[in-house]
Amino acid sequence: MQTSMQFKSFVWPNNPTTFESGMNRQVAVLKYPCDGYVLQDLGESGRIFEGKGAFYGAKAYQNFRLLAQVFCQNGAGTLYHPAWGSYTAYFTALQLLQEPMENYVSYAFTFRATQAAGTRAALPQTSAVVTLQPGQTLQSICSRYAISMEDLLKMNPQIANPAILQDGTKVVLQCSAK
Repeated sequence: MQTSMQFKSFVWPNNPTTFESGMNRQVAVLKYPCDGYVLQDLGESGRIFEGKGAFYGAKAYQNFRLLAQVFCQNGAGTLYHPAWGSYTAYFTALQLLQEPMENYVSYAFTFRATQAAGTRAALPQTSAVVTLQPGQTLQSICSRYAISMEDLLKMNPQIANPAILQDGTKVVLQCSAK
């Protein structure tokens, strides 16, 4: 069993002294024209891993520079911690906590983990009716509610020609509460 923390190609020569994990949940308030609002659970925004540590010994500064090189690489990688397991994560912050010395470097870090594929539960459906106002188009409704035109037309088979609409036309919206 691996006992050292690792991210991408970097293996910590000595594990960080602190390692904290936290989670956030995002919610949104969607206002419906003339019809109140609804709160939607946007789900977990990803786990955050933060910690502090020090490299010490003859290769302390060299180890920090190698970690900084990994930080500068784009994209996500696998973050492994002996107690927390493996996550796909982005390395989002690296900070020196004091003037580095040749044999001692104190640092702090932050990783933001992405949610593993296939772990999200089925999302509930939300629906609303929008009444077209003067100057409003189906495209503006699509943009406002983040729905494709194709999906909007599937939800509204009564709309024969999307280019010719009258003010007061009722448009049904159904979308996942992300």
